[in-house]
Amino acid sequence: MVVKALYHDGLLKPIKPIDLADGEWVELEITRRVSRQPANIISLKGIWNQHSLPADEDDWVSAAIAEIRRETNLKLERLAAELSEALAND
Repeated sequence: MVVKALYHDGLLKPIKPIDLADGEWVELEITRRVSRQPANIISLKGIWNQHSLPADEDDWVSAAIAEIRRETNLKLERLAAELSEALAND
């Protein structure tokens, strides 16, 4: 069972009621909750929005790089949206 609690005045105070009998002994493993800071990936959102198009139609290298940047940017945007949603639901 995972129980979220607040430590205050030397006591752990569960956020919601716990299904335990009064006086029942339990073992606790404390995991500190990480503060809600935006994940670094969110700051990368749109980093390659300004991908350049090749100047020459035969410049397949620039075209390939532009396509990789476009695909990577889409992946970063999806990941940033997922992380933002996960942080909002946590």
